[in-house]
Formats: sequence, structure tokens, C-alpha cells
Amino acid sequence: QSFAIPPMYPNMNGVKPSAVPSHHHQDNYGSGINDYSIFGKVGDTANILVLILAIVYAACVIYFTSPAAESHSQIFDAQWLEDGFCVQNKDVFYWSSYDMCLYVDVIGCAILGVLYGMWRKKPGMD
Repeated sequence: QSFAIPPMYPNMNGVKPSAVPSHHHQDNYGSGINDYSIFGKVGDTANILVLILAIVYAACVIYFTSPAAESHSQIFDAQWLEDGFCVQNKDVFYWSSYDMCLYVDVIGCAILGVLYGMWRKKPGMD
């Protein structure tokens, strides 16, 4: 008695999506759209943008701490120099800009978690 092993990728006859040419790639609905290229391009662009912004900010902070910064105009304003970050409403508990950043980050992570749960099985999302 033999048992048939079901294919991992039923819409592509068991072939892994990365091994299939893009014109053969179909999503779960059979539309033929290359989901990987759409998600991949958006994700790659976002990651590159975040990386560039982090490098620029780090360069600004390093420049600020250098002796050369004293003789040039300051990059950061007085409030940043005092707090290290623009803190608004710092006297109001649970409602400062630090707290707002935390709340927005938690909500954003929850949204990303839901999207991951919805899309993790789509071909091209591995």
C-alpha cells in the first residue's frame, strides 16, 4: 500500500515558487500575478529607505559629537540637545511623545503580525 505525498505548492504542481519562472507564478486565486515581485519590491524599497535614514541620522549624531561641530552651525535644535529627542508633553504621564511612539509602534507591530498571518502561506512570501 503506497501513500501519495501532497505537494507543498498545489497551484504549481509541487514546484517551489522560486524555481518557477515569473510568468508561471500564480497566487492562490490563479490570477497569474507575480506576488513575489510586488511584495519583494515594496519590502526591499522600504528596507533600503529605512537603512539610508538610519545611516544619515547616525552620521548627524556622530558629526554632532565631533569637535568640528562646535565651529559650525548646529544640526539639532535646543530641545534635542536637552533631551536627545524631541519630547513633547513630558510633564503629562502616559501622553508624552515617547509614549505616543510606543503606542504607535505597538499598533504597527500588531498590524504587521495580522498581515503576516494572512499572507504567510501565499506563494512568493517565503
